[in-house]
Amino acid sequence: MLHYIATYIYDGNNLRQSKTVDGVTTQHLWNGSNIVADVTNGQTQTYIRGLNLAYMKSYDGTWSKYITDGHGDVVGLYGLDGVKTTDYKYDPFGVPRNDVVDTNPFRYCGEYADVETGYIYLRNRYYSPASGRFITEDPIKDGLNWYVYCGSNPIIYIDPSGLEHYVVFFVAGIMTESGFFHYLQNEMQWRFGNQGDTAEFIEVFPYGTDTSASAIGQCVDVLSDLNDGSHIGGIHLNSKITDANIGDSDNIMIIGHSGGGVAAIDAFNTMDNYHRSRVTQVVTIGAPQKPVLKDAYKTTRIADPIDLVRFLGNNQGKLTGYWQQINNNYKNSVHAHMGYFSTADRAAKILDVFWGRATPRRTDGSLRG
Repeated sequence: MLHYIATYIYDGNNLRQSKTVDGVTTQHLWNGSNIVADVTNGQTQTYIRGLNLAYMKSYDGTWSKYITDGHGDVVGLYGLDGVKTTDYKYDPFGVPRNDVVDTNPFRYCGEYADVETGYIYLRNRYYSPASGRFITEDPIKDGLNWYVYCGSNPIIYIDPSGLEHYVVFFVAGIMTESGFFHYLQNEMQWRFGNQGDTAEFIEVFPYGTDTSASAIGQCVDVLSDLNDGSHIGGIHLNSKITDANIGDSDNIMIIGHSGGGVAAIDAFNTMDNYHRSRVTQVVTIGAPQKPVLKDAYKTTRIADPIDLVRFLGNNQGKLTGYWQQINNNYKNSVHAHMGYFSTADRAAKILDVFWGRATPRRTDGSLRG
């Protein structure tokens, strides 16, 4: 077993600026939350990213293309001639299954691995694949186990910061196609990544899809939930939330559009205390008004200029005039109602309304993620 002497230097944001191993110093160059180059003995190794790791220009000038799997693990390197040069294999918790000696530091989950310690550097904390746990406690002390990694289920989840993981439920209204929340999901994914958090997204169709039932039938179900307490949409959404196996370190965010907003509030009103405690925000957008019976501070309502169904009481979070800011290019209310997420710009404006409430912050005002 090899033994190393290593020291590390961090900046005020807890980002590692350099490491020195057995007298050799490597400086890290950052772009946002990602290391984009290492400088060692005056030579530079560069990492090019798109949505994920794409290419590496190594110290000797050789270019390699990263190959990752669905979990984000780096599983191979290819030369620009298309010939595979390196294979990487791991167990579910990231322990290497084959010995590879090279200068590429990005391995399991596409994160920075330190050979000298065997740990993976995740910005806020170090993760030990050998134990399947973080080596220090969660700085925000979320949940019951402050050392657990990915809820002890790393096959499904990843955690690039050691901090927050969100499960976002997009709850669709009537006659809605899959992919309706596409721009909103892309913008949220970018924002979560920027603040060092992870997320998974689940589409829910509580009243059916655009082809599974008639528009009239779906409208009847929405109105039954709104006025008669039928709980059709709420029961369906809560079953999907239960199926998601929410862990003690997970956060739940629910975003309901149109009739999906009725289902979102109904589910929030009737869910069990455990899942309610994990909810950071329930957002209804262009939805008929359904009273929030508990924890109304966790809800935000973005209203159409004229609701199709009259207000039924609770008006928590209504943002008057917001419709004009997002949909001022539309000529009628129907187009406006369906156009909240029709472009990346509109999706970003929607998120600006509730993002600060939906992503918890420390008492000092800094982002938890």
